Amino acid sequence: MKTSYPEFSRPVNLSNLSAKGLEEHLTASTEERAALAERFDLVSLDSFNTTLILTPSSADTLLVKGTLEAKLRQRCIITLNPIDVTLSVPFSVRLIPEQSPMNQEESLQHLGIDEDFEIVTLGRVDLGELVAQQLGVSLDPYPRAPEAAWPTQKEDEQSQTKRSPWASLKKLNKNKK
Repeated sequence: MKTSYPEFSRPVNLSNLSAKGLEEHLTASTEERAALAERFDLVSLDSFNTTLILTPSSADTLLVKGTLEAKLRQRCIITLNPIDVTLSVPFSVRLIPEQSPMNQEESLQHLGIDEDFEIVTLGRVDLGELVAQQLGVSLDPYPRAPEAAWPTQKEDEQSQTKRSPWASLKKLNKNKK
């Protein structure tokens, strides 16, 4: 199934944002979860939601804070069996207008801003895609089931000998002596 990008889109026009900020609750539909599972190579994405708080900050920036909540299944890199994973990941991202002089990384470091940042173009941001990206960086790139173990060197050598096309010839050679 090929889906269009972004799979989980929740665009927000920031020009309508009040000085008090905004609170957004985002929950992915069944179709959106299936598309995100495909995007991130998951067995399944059973739940995916977050509550975001957008707060105006200094120098025309906007601070987005939230906690990503997800229940999903990944494949173990050793056994390929599905692994159940529950995520609860707090994050913060600073939104910076494209025309702002602060959109340079040096400016952000100079002001002591250490959050991830996103450049906002045309006064709009896609909060759904922002959260989807947080999911992507929060996933274990090498998921491993607790009972899964790498073969020891001795086991690996034994299995190599058994599978080697030369193993049969080696046995024949031993029998001649």
